[in-house]
Amino acid sequence: MHIYNITPSSIEMIHLFCHHRPSTRPAFTTHIKKDKKAAISADRKLKSIIRVYTDGSAIDGKVGAAAYLYREDRVGEEPKKLFYHLGSVHDHTVFEAEAVGLTLVAELIRRESVDICQLTSISLDNQAAIAATDLRRPKSGYHILDTFNAQVDHLQDTRGGAYKLQLHWVPRHEDVARNEAVDKAAKQAAKGKTSLRIRLPEYLQNGSLPASISARRQAHQDALLECWKKEWEASPRHARISKYDPSLPSKSYLRRVKTFTRTQASLFIQLRTGHIPLQQHL
Repeated sequence: MHIYNITPSSIEMIHLFCHHRPSTRPAFTTHIKKDKKAAISADRKLKSIIRVYTDGSAIDGKVGAAAYLYREDRVGEEPKKLFYHLGSVHDHTVFEAEAVGLTLVAELIRRESVDICQLTSISLDNQAAIAATDLRRPKSGYHILDTFNAQVDHLQDTRGGAYKLQLHWVPRHEDVARNEAVDKAAKQAAKGKTSLRIRLPEYLQNGSLPASISARRQAHQDALLECWKKEWEASPRHARISKYDPSLPSKSYLRRVKTFTRTQASLFIQLRTGHIPLQQHL
């Protein structure tokens, strides 16, 4: 880590255990419809009094999350909102933002009256985040979902056995007004908007989140690629080969020749550059 100037305490720790044991059932149910049309129809038919929408977003190299809580028994009332700015895409991922959004949702629900929260729905447009809430294997970013599971366990304990919490997938950019509203809010959070610290979940009140291993790895790979591009463009070989194809050696080329033998790959290049010993080129 010293070579890459990384402080261990600034990086997330991936624990060897999860909040849920393999035999434990989560305190919520997940619902992912087979297609967009069915998901939109299900969203319109939800009977929950408390309906919460959340989203995570990355824009201009920054990442953020937002959550909106709607009360169906208070028509016309502005939704209750939470925003959180995670930071740079070099340190955080959109998946992390989606996970943070779920914890913002749990905090909004916690602040509502216990007596009217017997059926609550959470809607988001990221199927991977919904599937990941059923923790089984530790991965990058799952410490946030571990926090979410602890939050909903607490909701279940304080609201009793009749309490029901549902996670629903809703497709993005399909004119689902509330989902589109929280999508715009997540972009605001990505640009820097954050709610007052005292209104955030407790784990977000003590400073910024540790950097994501996945984000740091991707940032390192991007830096290596940029370095390679500069070296390649300075090479005399680049000047010669760009006459035939400026994109070489591209990812599409590498995928195409992946199963070729060295001889076949050589013939392929000779054909592309017109140097193969055929009568037309002699």
